[in-house]
Amino acid sequence: MNYYARLEQTDNVIMKDPDGIWFGDPCYMVPDDLWDAWCNKCSSYEEQNPDLPRCYVAECRSYSERHTFYTWSTAYGDGSYSLFVDGVRVASLGVDAGTLSAIPMSLIKKWHHGVPADLNLGHVVKDTHVGGEMIMDQGDLHWGDINLPTGGNCEEDEEEYDPYDEETC
Repeated sequence: MNYYARLEQTDNVIMKDPDGIWFGDPCYMVPDDLWDAWCNKCSSYEEQNPDLPRCYVAECRSYSERHTFYTWSTAYGDGSYSLFVDGVRVASLGVDAGTLSAIPMSLIKKWHHGVPADLNLGHVVKDTHVGGEMIMDQGDLHWGDINLPTGGNCEEDEEEYDPYDEETC
């Protein structure tokens, strides 16, 4: 299978996959033999287009199939970022490469010849939650029912007060 990356701006994006869309740092899922080339292409694009939002479309093609995934730079690089679906925090995503991604499970299964053991390094979301305008704002992603803030401008639900919790007393 031959793969290549195509970088471009994104607008109205629909991603369908019956097995869901994986959100997380692409360094955990992109195969090692493709990772260096992908990073070099992203770095080159950023140097040539410093004022454009950092959201990229990656097309991966074999002779009979085409797969697309999306990746973007976080606002502050590595760290841990909350993933919200319909306003509910569903996961904390660890980032080691300063980027996050939305990758269809069908592509991940092709890359890894099945489901990889480290799938839990991200979070799988039903494809019904993604679609429509993909808004990137200084590292924050807003797309359909998905919010993935990385810039610290997040309005998380306040924790409920528990009078029996020693840490809150």
